[in-house]
Amino acid sequence: MGRGRLLARKAEPGGVALRSVSPGDRDARATAAGARSSRKRALDDRAGDNQTVKDRTRGAARETRESMSNSHELAIRVRYAETDRMGLLHHANYFVYFEMGRTELLRQRGLTYREIEDAGHYLVIVDIGCKFKRPAYYDDLLMLKTTVAKVTHVKIVHNYHLYRDAVLLAEGHSTLACVDREGKPQALPETLQ
Repeated sequence: MGRGRLLARKAEPGGVALRSVSPGDRDARATAAGARSSRKRALDDRAGDNQTVKDRTRGAARETRESMSNSHELAIRVRYAETDRMGLLHHANYFVYFEMGRTELLRQRGLTYREIEDAGHYLVIVDIGCKFKRPAYYDDLLMLKTTVAKVTHVKIVHNYHLYRDAVLLAEGHSTLACVDREGKPQALPETLQ
């Protein structure tokens, strides 16, 4: 075996196998170990970046919690592509507007969905509904009021009221649940509680 040495490695659970390693093998192993440690440092740096996002998101919540508004108003102009053949706002687009309202309410609080998702929290719709009172037409200027109605450990309930010139056109609701990357329920981040 000369200048080589014996390295222990796992053979089977509970057992150890020995094999001879030459000096050249040791150099190749050291290079591979250095590359592995570089990859590990890069992964640790990425994890640190995610932790920074989490910490920043938590900090934003603490700073703004007292002044946070639970509602937001958003002006929306009905575009031609959003209407049906009769010139009415298509019913599916009300739900798109509701999403716009949630997104802007969150942005008003100093957060974005991207930051929340980057921190490992995903908000999925588990219930949504809309009552249509009056139609909206192409080129109408609408006002959507989005309100946080209820927050639990895992869910957020929003209410929506869509107006044209102070006339209620539709009212809706949605319930979002917080899940992890595998789709398993998890607690809402502190920033949303």
